[in-house]
Amino acid sequence: MKITAIEAVLLDIPYPVPFRAAWRPDVVETSREITLVQVSTDAGIVGIGASGNDQVARINGIAAPMLIGKDPFDTELHSGVIRHAHGAWIIDMALCDIIGKAAGLPLHQLWGTYQHRIKAYVSVVTAAPPEQRADDALRFLEQGFRAIKLRAHHETIAEDIRVVDNQAVDRVARH
Repeated sequence: MKITAIEAVLLDIPYPVPFRAAWRPDVVETSREITLVQVSTDAGIVGIGASGNDQVARINGIAAPMLIGKDPFDTELHSGVIRHAHGAWIIDMALCDIIGKAAGLPLHQLWGTYQHRIKAYVSVVTAAPPEQRADDALRFLEQGFRAIKLRAHHETIAEDIRVVDNQAVDRVARH
């Protein structure tokens, strides 16, 4: 099997509502740029990778010309090309996708696995008062989530501590 094409594109994905990320409260974000890479093979298998930063020029201009015609299974060999392309590691993600598809196995099974299930969790990106976080946690619990990653980026440590204070946690635990 050989790599026949590599194409990266930059997508601008709009958010349903504008928001201020806890780690950059002075910036209102309305969308997120995502680099999407597609690696095609002569066997008809296509691998996909995605990243939250712009890697289009590094992939299309540096890595693609060096990888076309190569065996997608030679991932160790390709790591040098990826490093040369300033760490465009989403190519490796796409190559791993190809390997899993070619083997007919999920990667965790192909490479060995310890756990067969991974708990999904919700990650919030904005800071909020404890009462809102308790409401959010209850809503996420009703949706089936059993864990949440909170943001602690308030102006004071005392405000951050209030988000995980026993009163707010108790309210969620009662449900």
